[in-house]
Amino acid sequence: MTNNRRWSRLGSGLCPAWRRILAPAALIGIYLSFSAPAPAQPGQSSGHVQARLSIRPESITPPGGPIPVPVPNRVTAIAAGADHTCALVLKMPEIIFNPVQYVECWGANLQGQLGDGTTVDRHLPTQVHGLGGFVTQISLGDAFSCALLSTKTVECWGDDSLDELGDNSMISRTFPATVPGLLNPSAITSGSEHACALESFGEAQCWGYNDFSQLGNAAAPVTSGPVAASLSGASTITSGNASFHTCALFPGGSVRCWGFNNRGQLGGGTILAQSTPMEVRGVSGAVAVATGLYYTCALMSDSRVMCWGDDTYGQLGDGAPGGPKPPGHVSGLSGVVAIAEGGNHSCALMSNGTVMCWGANNFAQLGDGTTQNSSLPVQVQDLSGAVAITAGGNHTCALLSSGDVMCWGGNYFGQLGDGTTVSHLTPVLVQGPF
Repeated sequence: MTNNRRWSRLGSGLCPAWRRILAPAALIGIYLSFSAPAPAQPGQSSGHVQARLSIRPESITPPGGPIPVPVPNRVTAIAAGADHTCALVLKMPEIIFNPVQYVECWGANLQGQLGDGTTVDRHLPTQVHGLGGFVTQISLGDAFSCALLSTKTVECWGDDSLDELGDNSMISRTFPATVPGLLNPSAITSGSEHACALESFGEAQCWGYNDFSQLGNAAAPVTSGPVAASLSGASTITSGNASFHTCALFPGGSVRCWGFNNRGQLGGGTILAQSTPMEVRGVSGAVAVATGLYYTCALMSDSRVMCWGDDTYGQLGDGAPGGPKPPGHVSGLSGVVAIAEGGNHSCALMSNGTVMCWGANNFAQLGDGTTQNSSLPVQVQDLSGAVAITAGGNHTCALLSSGDVMCWGGNYFGQLGDGTTVSHLTPVLVQGPF
């Protein structure tokens, strides 16, 4: 009788030499199964112990910490700009101890925001060239893109007419360039024409367009590289690809926002721009924040969503378009695990893997099979198994548990990644390579 035994990640029960071999292998999900032979019969020699190599991709932990969907050769995150989209892709090369996580982008590329060395729009994903290491996060603005690397550096590419790339050159780039002067960034976010990096102690540095004080600093309208925001103690910081304001989430669930405030998107009871963070009234227990053009939403600890600001297109989801409005709950929505805001539409990822959207729908960005605006959440058709969502100016995408990406809505620059420039009422599959 053969007894099969699977050893632990560190090879407990093995001699020290074997443990030295198995320990680093286990860190990237490699395991050995040992099969002990049956006892030898009289007159026969004993059998040999057999080892079998297996890979547990769900255990892969690359440099820089865990990633959302750690499976080899697979999309792990997605992000949308105004008219372009990018995917973070994990690839296990032949040398399995050196995994690679890189970026592929598609859609509008007039300013080089796809990072492929050209200014040619791409209707299919193309790889960003020249990134300096393992990418852990991507964030997209109107016509530029940024990546956070495991080396704790930030690289950006695309439009730099307002110092969106943070290098004080005002020269748009078709390849990534390092943002200078950042100190141990842990997360990044991109607005329409500005970007920020969250650093130690919940502080932040921001760069780019500052005409509405969206950098959290009463600096010049256009910066000369990163400047310190009037912020400390923040857990996360966020802005959207259409936004001229920025928000931060704090321990305990409070939210503070600053920048443009023409429609009350800062949630502080005024319509005056703010250069320092203003606490959002009536919001506590938030676990995530997302910003649109002139409005903001927060995912709450009870899995509901609250939104405030402009509601012209029904993007606050309360069933009564208008505004500006103070924070209020999205009608009939619960069981939400993530939110995303586009130009004037909002979406929520549900716990069952479906997606609900509301607001502007002139390019079918709600995915319900129509082009009618909706002030109440409607379900995206023909979509299930979603694990992440992102919203662009007039399009929306979802990452599925299978590793596939599906997009819907406006496609005039190829931002849906299906190889065409035909807009779609319902989700279509992004055609790799990945």
